[in-house]
Amino acid sequence: MALNQSQKAILLMLGSAVSFPAMGLLAKAGTGHFPATELILFRGGISTLLTVILLAIQGDLAAMRTKSPWVQICAGVLWAASSTSFFASLAYLPFATSVALCFILPMVSTLASVLFLGERTRPANWIAMAVGLAGVLVISPPGAGWGNPGILLALANPILYCCGVILVRKMGSNESGNTTSFYSLLCSMAVGATGLPFGWVTPGLADIPMLFGIGFFALLGTFLIVASLRRAPVRTVMPFFYAQAISSVFGGWIFFAELPPLATFIGMVLIIASGLMTYGLEGRGKA
Repeated sequence: MALNQSQKAILLMLGSAVSFPAMGLLAKAGTGHFPATELILFRGGISTLLTVILLAIQGDLAAMRTKSPWVQICAGVLWAASSTSFFASLAYLPFATSVALCFILPMVSTLASVLFLGERTRPANWIAMAVGLAGVLVISPPGAGWGNPGILLALANPILYCCGVILVRKMGSNESGNTTSFYSLLCSMAVGATGLPFGWVTPGLADIPMLFGIGFFALLGTFLIVASLRRAPVRTVMPFFYAQAISSVFGGWIFFAELPPLATFIGMVLIIASGLMTYGLEGRGKA
């Protein structure tokens, strides 16, 4: 039986829920040997090379030109810093905990849209944000886990990412998705290169598959999300984005023998519920 567009979109989103944890697990394996900035450098370099090849195949090399270079650069640096903070958090936290804290992105996006874009929100959105905040506090209660730098690094990931998104929207950049992706990857290379004076570990032949995998799965996950959103509304596919929670728990358990404490599972449920509420409310507003 042929799949309809919504079913194809859901399968693509589920594919991204495997690709991004695969990238994160490879990065976590690398944090014991490579600085986070070096991992970002390789991720950006490999993803950029693959992107240029794809653009050439698509006949869209013109996407490497931009009309808003400073917007692209500033947003790209923020996104690269976001990825760097996530990679760095993996050295301090169980993999599933780092991923769970990144799920506060919808909550941060809603708050930022009110503060910086002047968008109005409904009481239900504030309730959703409160639920997400409760999830964060369950995972890391004040005075307990906040001495762990991994908590702050993991929380910095969605905050910095959201800042990049807000910047692009506020400055009115009308570039194509390919252009924005290309410049964000170039900025990843630049941000990663800033760490070279402070430490460089020459990769061995055994490290090459891991480093290539980080760049490949990062690009594949992004491609799958974009392809999914082109086939179905956000409210249809985004709930399946949170399948990352399941794959992250299993991945951390299988590859690193990490089984998060009960508080992490409870907090993860609250944060995911917050995200689903936010996306559901967005869908109703557009209906």
